[in-house]
Amino acid sequence: MRSRIFESKRLYLSEYTKTDAQLLLELNSDPDVMKYIGPPRVDIKVAEESIKKLIAYYSENPGLGVWAAFEKDTDEYIGFFELAHLDNTEEIEVGYRLHKKYWGKGYATEMSKVLIDYGFNKLGLNEIAGVTHPENIASQNVLLKCGLRYVKDAVFYGFLDKYYIIENPKRSKK
Repeated sequence: MRSRIFESKRLYLSEYTKTDAQLLLELNSDPDVMKYIGPPRVDIKVAEESIKKLIAYYSENPGLGVWAAFEKDTDEYIGFFELAHLDNTEEIEVGYRLHKKYWGKGYATEMSKVLIDYGFNKLGLNEIAGVTHPENIASQNVLLKCGLRYVKDAVFYGFLDKYYIIENPKRSKK
C-alpha cells in the first residue's frame, strides 16, 4: 500500500520509489504524451536514473517534488504531478504529465488546484509558475482554470514556452 501525500476527490499522489522505473518508462515512452515535451524516452536505464533523481529531490527539497498519481477507485497509475523548481530557477512550478487515456477527465485541473493550495497555505509560497508549449492549448486551459495568468513567452527546458503565474492571494506585495 502506497502512502498518500496528497489527495483530491478522485486521485492521490505518492512519492516515487526505486521500483517505479517501469511506470515512468511507460509514461515517457508514449509519443502522444511527449508531443510537446521532447522525444519519447524509451530506455529503462534513463527511467531508473530519473527515479533516483526524483527520490533525492524529496529529501533535498522538503515539501516539494514530482509525485506518482493514482486513481482512488482503481489504484491505477495515471502519470505524475509536480510542485518543484522551474528549470534552472528558484521559482516553483505546478505541472503534470498524464497517460492519454486519462486526458479530458479534469484530473489535471483537480490535482493542480490541490497543489497550488498546498503551495500557498502550507509552504507559504508567494507565487507559483506554470509553463506549457505554445501549441498545447489543453494545458494552457488547465493553468487558466487553476487561476494562473499568462505573463510572457520564455525559454524553459530548452523550448520556447508560454509562462504563467499565480500569486498567493493571502500575501501582500511590498
